[in-house]
Amino acid sequence: MEKPEILDQNEAKGRRPPLVRILVVLLLLGVVGLATWALQGGIAPPRGAPRIGARAPNFTIQNVDGKAVSLSDYRGKTVLLNFWATWCLPCRSEMPAIESTIRSHPNVVVLAVDVQEGVVPVNDYSRRLGLSFKPLLDSSGEVTSLYHVDVLPTSFFIGPDGMIRAMNVGPMDQRMIDGNIQRAS
Repeated sequence: MEKPEILDQNEAKGRRPPLVRILVVLLLLGVVGLATWALQGGIAPPRGAPRIGARAPNFTIQNVDGKAVSLSDYRGKTVLLNFWATWCLPCRSEMPAIESTIRSHPNVVVLAVDVQEGVVPVNDYSRRLGLSFKPLLDSSGEVTSLYHVDVLPTSFFIGPDGMIRAMNVGPMDQRMIDGNIQRAS
């Protein structure tokens, strides 16, 4: 003789256990909340942070030779403004593509801003990688803060009119650089 199967009350009535119902309701509330947050703009850039379509903030800092360089010196040209550091491995991985950009796009100016390091490590790094451009030194971090850079590398592609036309957070390959230069030119 077979034993009759014993069902708990929830199964007998065709309902899910209370814990499962609670988890489903919480999940649905989370999805609705996330959708609402995203529709209202999600994570907005900090106030004053440079945005695509905005004028690039001007700055003046020294290059590794001690010469003062201002972004405004290059008005009328397309500028690749790159924030990097010698200790940053993703920065190192994109440097050959940035160096190649100088040869393949002679009308593009590369302003490579080293973040809070000294002239000696930056010169050593440049020499080891065979860089033809003179890095800029943001020893105080002032320009990095002005551009609200939190991740290295970060790049801004600035059009001849001084407007930011593209941005990239993280390392770039040649194809990405070429596409962003095309947007900025």
